Amino acid sequence: MEKPFIHLLSSINGFYFYDVNKNEVVNVDKEVYDFLTKLLNDEEVKPSEEVKGKLDKLKRNNYLSSNTLKEIRHPESDNLEYLLDRHINQLILQVTQKCNLRCSYCAYSKFDNLDQRSHSNKEMSMETAKRAVDFFLQHSSDTEKVVISFYGGEPLLRFYFIKEIVSYAQESFIGKDLRFSLTTNTTLLTEEVMEYSINNNFDIMISLDGPEEIHNLNRKFSNGTGSFAKVLDNLKKLRNRYGDELKKVLRVNTVMDPKNDFDKMNSIFENDILKYLPVNGVIVEDFFSNERTTYSDKFIEKYIYQIFVGILSLIDAVKDLRTYPLITTIINDMYEFGEKMIETTGLPEIGAPSGPCIPGGRRLFVNVYGKFFPCERVSEVSEVMNIGNLDEGINIKKADNLLNVGRLTTMECKKCWALRKCSICAQKLERDGELSEDAKLSMCDEIRTSIEGKLKEYVLLKECRTIYKI
Repeated sequence: MEKPFIHLLSSINGFYFYDVNKNEVVNVDKEVYDFLTKLLNDEEVKPSEEVKGKLDKLKRNNYLSSNTLKEIRHPESDNLEYLLDRHINQLILQVTQKCNLRCSYCAYSKFDNLDQRSHSNKEMSMETAKRAVDFFLQHSSDTEKVVISFYGGEPLLRFYFIKEIVSYAQESFIGKDLRFSLTTNTTLLTEEVMEYSINNNFDIMISLDGPEEIHNLNRKFSNGTGSFAKVLDNLKKLRNRYGDELKKVLRVNTVMDPKNDFDKMNSIFENDILKYLPVNGVIVEDFFSNERTTYSDKFIEKYIYQIFVGILSLIDAVKDLRTYPLITTIINDMYEFGEKMIETTGLPEIGAPSGPCIPGGRRLFVNVYGKFFPCERVSEVSEVMNIGNLDEGINIKKADNLLNVGRLTTMECKKCWALRKCSICAQKLERDGELSEDAKLSMCDEIRTSIEGKLKEYVLLKECRTIYKI
C-alpha cells in the first residue's frame, strides 16, 4: 500500500487521521490507526483481512490518497496583476511617524533594532495622501466595499489632516461602500473625534492593556508617565455622551504581556465604561525586538483554563457562562477553523501553503514617503517588503515573490501535511536582504505543532457533540 498523504491524531476517546486531499478529519478504530502509524513510519507491515477491508472501504470513498501537489505556486499568481490593478480592498495611510507614547514593546521604540524604523517627526504630505487615495480609486474598480485606514505613529496627532483626506475620498469614491478606520492609543480620542467618526462610517481600534498597574507598565507617554488615567478619562467622557452607541464604532485591542496576571488583565473589562465593546487580544510580538517574550507559569495556567471555559461556552455546555473578553479571539478562531474544514475532492496539481495573502491586495500600506508595502506589519526599512511607490506603481514581480514564499522550500512544502492550514508569511522570512529558505524551514515545526493543536481542538468539539452529546 502506498503511503497516504495524511496526519494521525488521537484523543482520549478515539483515533483519527487528517486527510490532506479531502481536507477532512476521519475517525478510525485502533487497529487501522496502528497500521497507518507503522506505514507512515516506513515499517514493514501487512494488514489483517479485517483491517484491509476497512482500508479498502476508505479508499473507495476517496480517502487515504497518496496524491500530493505537482507544483508549488500560489493559485492567485496568474490573477495577481488583475487583483492589484482592479481589486485592492483597503488603503492604509501612515499619516505620521510621530507618537506621543513610547510603549516598551512597540517595534518603533526599539532604537537598537535595525530591522524596523524608529519613531521620527516625519509626516505624510497632503499631496502624497491625495495621490495615494487616487491610486486606490484607480486600482479598486472591481471592489464594491473599500476601506481607507489611518495609521501612525499616532494618527490623531493629525486629526484635521485626516478630515481633509476623508472629504477628498468621499468626493472621489462615489457609488462605492466607503468606510474608514484608524488605530489609536486613545489618549487623543475626544468627543469631537467621536462625533466625526460616528457621522463618517469610522471603525476605531483603541489600545488598552488592562487595569492601571498593568497598562502603565508598557504604555507610557514620552516623558515616562503612564497613559492609563488619560485613556480612561477619555473613554468615560465618551461613554457618558454616547452610551451604547460606542460599540458600533469602538473596538479594543489588548496587547497581552504574558509576564503579567491574566485575571488582572481581564478585570478592566468589568468596568461599565468598557462593557460590551468588542475585544481583541494578542500576545506581545517580539519579532522586531532583541528581547524574547517570556511567559509566567501563572499566566499559562490561567490562560489555558480560560480557553477551556471558552470551549464550554462555545458548545453551550453551561448556560449563561461568561468567558473572559481576551479569550474571545481564540474561541472565534476555533469556530472559524471548523467552518473552513470543507471537504474537497482532492489536491489540485498546482498549489501552495495557505499562509500568504495577496501582497497589497487586502491591505496596501503607504508610508509617509509614498512607498508601498503589503501591509502595516512588515518592516518599513526592508527593500524586499517594499513592493512599489506612488511614482512607479506596484512592482508585480516583487509582490509575486512575497506571495510565493512556498517556492523557497518546494520539496518540503509538497510533502507537508499542514500545507492547507499553513500560516507562513513573508514578514518573518527576510535574512540579509532576501527571503531565506533557512528562515522558513526554522518556522515549520512550530507551525505544524500549532496546526495539530487546532485539529485536536476541532476533534474535541466534534466529540463534545457526538460522544458527550453536548
